[in-house]
Amino acid sequence: MIGSSQNEGLPSFDEVPAYGRLGNLELNASRSLDLLTKARARVDEVQQLLSIR
Repeated sequence: MIGSSQNEGLPSFDEVPAYGRLGNLELNASRSLDLLTKARARVDEVQQLLSIR
């Protein structure tokens, strides 16, 4: 979880190259949840198209 002691020693988001490639998404908790929900729906759609499930 963000802010927990489990994250000690990990780089900050802006130090991770993949984070920079995301562009300026202005992420916050609700925006992040929205993005994850949409991504999950896309994964589900692809799995259905490929008949993985």
